[in-house]
Amino acid sequence: MSNPSFLITRPNHDLVTNYLYTWTEVIIKNAKNRNTVIYDLKKGKANKSILDSYIKKNNPNIVLFNGHGNADKITGINNEVLIEINKDEKLLSGKIIYARSCRSAKRLGISCVRNGATAFIGYKEDFILISTPEKATKPLTDTIAGYFLEPSNLVIQTLLKGNSPKESHERSQLDSVKKIKHLLSENATSEEKSLLSFLWRNMKAQVLIENNSL
Repeated sequence: MSNPSFLITRPNHDLVTNYLYTWTEVIIKNAKNRNTVIYDLKKGKANKSILDSYIKKNNPNIVLFNGHGNADKITGINNEVLIEINKDEKLLSGKIIYARSCRSAKRLGISCVRNGATAFIGYKEDFILISTPEKATKPLTDTIAGYFLEPSNLVIQTLLKGNSPKESHERSQLDSVKKIKHLLSENATSEEKSLLSFLWRNMKAQVLIENNSL
């Protein structure tokens, strides 16, 4: 895959979405350095009507969703539904999707691929994010949150380098393994060690769905 264009939704209406919003800035910066076309639906623009309009008009190769959700939907600003099962799958036909949204790979991701999406990377269970309360106003300095957000950021960063969905998923998984090994070592603090089971759950929940895996 060469010269991808990508669309991002990044609402920021609560603590979790604001962390995703801010950590996605890293992805956007890297994309701009590669002269990648970016459609950034941030804050109030992360709504259904704008999403539909941008996808139909610009036809991005990759779509990154940041937001809450469940097995049947992905939401945007103020939890407005953006993509719903048995309703919006055709909008994502021909696209690579990464959804940083709880449980969206459990049913919605499968339905998207069955209806023409190239691939769907997401989570079949909740995406767990643990943060440091004192860092809430400066999420990028939160090293605890980094254990969860760095591996997930690697999915899209690897796609932007022209790698396949499989390679991007695996790169993220390898970073999680590396972090888990650190947490198991004597070099990890007690606070870091407490993250182990949650990071493991995120890694196991992250899945790649393609036609050949259905």
